[in-house]
Amino acid sequence: MRLPVLTLCAAGLLTACLPSSPKGPAPVQGVSVMAFTIDISPGKIESLYLRNDTPRDLMLTSFTLNNCTNLRQECGAYTPNILLPAGKSVAVMRLESANPLLRFHYQYGYQTAFVNPSGGASTSAVSVSSPISIRMNALKDPEAFVPRATGSLGEPECNLPPPKTRPAGVSRLMMNFASTDPMNRRSIDVTLDTEGRPVRYVDSRGNLSIHEGMPGIDTLPPRTSIQVDVQQQVAILVNSGGGKPTEFLRASGPEVMTAAALGFPRATMDRIIEVCGYQSDTP
Repeated sequence: MRLPVLTLCAAGLLTACLPSSPKGPAPVQGVSVMAFTIDISPGKIESLYLRNDTPRDLMLTSFTLNNCTNLRQECGAYTPNILLPAGKSVAVMRLESANPLLRFHYQYGYQTAFVNPSGGASTSAVSVSSPISIRMNALKDPEAFVPRATGSLGEPECNLPPPKTRPAGVSRLMMNFASTDPMNRRSIDVTLDTEGRPVRYVDSRGNLSIHEGMPGIDTLPPRTSIQVDVQQQVAILVNSGGGKPTEFLRASGPEVMTAAALGFPRATMDRIIEVCGYQSDTP
């Protein structure tokens, strides 16, 4: 499915897409594609850009909107096939509130592929999805993160039995932790690429019936979300509820994979793959 506004932006026909290649935030070491937004009408309309910080051209092969709240654009997966030239920013999408009197919220995910000099694309890479209708604060030391919700420490259980055959495409594994308190749950989701390698890790704790964009969330029981882009070693940390404003933090570097404050993502992820994933009969 192709989103019409993506086609318009790619063709340079939508003036509301604003600057053709704005600089955006400073590059971050280890992050190949930087996403950022520019307000057209603050709180009501914004334009989403992706900047290619690699020395090679990339193709935006897939773009996904999810967890949409009060968003005029339809949530779902699209195949825009927009070229991201090396070192350039490209407008991807215009986002608007359905009701201009209320805040809007969404999350995104995308896939890119390197473009060969002779044309075509190869070496697809998967990116983490994270909230982008807000401003995140940088966290230099991931061990300084204080989760607002600890989540259940009960007996872990795979959401589904381990697959008997190797998944043919991108797959997901999920582990839930037993809890008698619906306001103190914990669920961990691991996304694997087509080769079975982990690319995304999401640890959700606390009141899992809410999400960051819900009206009145500050007054609800606490929730913590730890989202890690495994390849880029970038973590998006969200604390919400508990009588406090929602907090969005961003940490990067190899430390995010081993931080105790984040629940030891690398070790936990490996354990979930070992227990819930496909097990080859080959020694």
